[in-house]
Amino acid sequence: MKKAGNALSAGLLLLVLLLTGCTGSGGDGIVGTWGYINNEGIYILISFEPNGRFEFRSKDNPALSFGGSYTLNVNVDPHHLDMRFDDGDQLRTIISFPNRKSMQFFDNSMFTRRPESFDDDTDSVIVLRRE
Repeated sequence: MKKAGNALSAGLLLLVLLLTGCTGSGGDGIVGTWGYINNEGIYILISFEPNGRFEFRSKDNPALSFGGSYTLNVNVDPHHLDMRFDDGDQLRTIISFPNRKSMQFFDNSMFTRRPESFDDDTDSVIVLRRE
């Protein structure tokens, strides 16, 4: 009976991962383009590629862009996202997927450490929508 319970738990976990889009070693759920409007009213797009590359760009002015590489650890909650920009800067942050169409992103560019939870500074939480 215990094996059946474990199989059911594993099945439920897989279903949750599929529904949130968080599968695969790199977190396939993040792959795609996400958008939000920043504090200055600029519509920002962030694209995550399956090959571990990302790009930030302005929706209205695609010439304003920068990118780098990323890794995502989906084995922790909230997920750990490490972004290394092409200029050498690095951002270590957390993300979560409340549903398939949205992602919470802790914008801790002013901090040197990875936040532990979204409660660390609620003003720094950005909600991005899948494009």
